[in-house]
Formats: sequence, structure tokens, C-alpha cells
Amino acid sequence: MTTETQILQELVEAVSRPDWWAIGITAVNALFLGWLAWRQYQLQKRQTKLQEQQVRQQEYAIYSQLYKLLKVADNKIDFFLDDIRNSIALAPYSTLVAYERQLQETKTLLDELLNSKLDFEIKFSKDFFDVSNYQRILTHMQFILGQMNELAKSGEIKFKAYSTTFDTDNDADIACVNHIIACITNINVINAHRNALLDFVNQKKELRANGNDILAKIRERCKVE
Repeated sequence: MTTETQILQELVEAVSRPDWWAIGITAVNALFLGWLAWRQYQLQKRQTKLQEQQVRQQEYAIYSQLYKLLKVADNKIDFFLDDIRNSIALAPYSTLVAYERQLQETKTLLDELLNSKLDFEIKFSKDFFDVSNYQRILTHMQFILGQMNELAKSGEIKFKAYSTTFDTDNDADIACVNHIIACITNINVINAHRNALLDFVNQKKELRANGNDILAKIRERCKVE
């Protein structure tokens, strides 16, 4: 037997030994288990990323819902007195129609806000957003519109041209209140209506106190990757 043949035979015998097979199988198993661990890590990483994205999307939905509601509410609040005053010029029949429409719109908005109140209270701290402030002023707006509606039904509202005498310290809201009151013909209820309107003005100022721009805060948070 030549030297080369002997060496080859010894290599074949070495590879054929059971311990080499065991070492080989162990190595393969180790590689397979390592691949499985890497694969599991990648899957968990992807799942975590998806869960984080879902959380952000859920947060976005809540922020978006609140933003849309408050955008409409702020518009209603800001132009509330102007809408009441401008509707007087439509007297007699159209004034009643206008107040009924405004009353229904305010009621619908308040219902939507109340239906989402629990979600907002769970999600937001009162320092960030206190839903009760909007609830209170919208409820008061309903009350005022109900009063104006009754005055329109009974014909106790009559349009009166605007006068600069209604201006008070360049306060547009107070001037608007004075004009509305001047158009009420039933002197027995004037004080009650004036107090209700002035109460709205105070609630509006409280809502806007300290430059509390809730919409700007929501825009800062409302981001989804």
C-alpha cells in the first residue's frame, strides 16, 4: 500500500468515526438554532414596531376627533353673539328659523362632545384639556338660543339699527350684547337676558384665558409616522 493510499484510508476511517458525526450534527444544530433565534428576534422587533405604530395611529384618531370637534366648537363660540344679532335682522319668521337651526347645531355638537367625553378624560389630563369648560359654555349657549327662540315666537324681538352708543370700552362682545338687548321689546325680561348674555361673555373669556390654544397643542402632538 502506497503512502498516499494509506493516508486516504486513514482520513476515511477518521471521518467515519461516530464522534465526528456527532460533532458535525451538533454544529449544524447550533447554526440552525442560531438562525431561529435571529429570526425570532427580527419577528419580535417587527411586531413591536407594528404595535407602536398602531398605538400612534390610535392616539392620532383621538387627537383628530378632538381637534375637529373643538375647531367647530370654537367657531360657534367665537361667532355666537354675532349670529344671534345678525339673525334679528331676519325678523320675524326667518329669525325663528335661524335660531332653531343654531339651536340644533349647538345641541348636535354638544352631544358629540359628551359622547367622546370619557375618551378625552382617559387620554388627556385636565391641565392639557378640560372638556367640562366646553361642555359648560355650549350648554349655556343652548339655554340662550332657547330664550331667543321663545322671544322670536312671541314676536318680542324687533330689529334695531346698530349704534355706536352700544360700544363699551371697545369690547366687541359687550357691544354686541347691548345691541341684542336693545332689540328685545319686552322690558320685563331684558335684565334676565342681559345677564345670560354677559355670563356667556365671561365664560368665553375664561375659556380663552392665559392664551390657552388647545388646537395648537393638539397639532404638536398629532403626528403619525
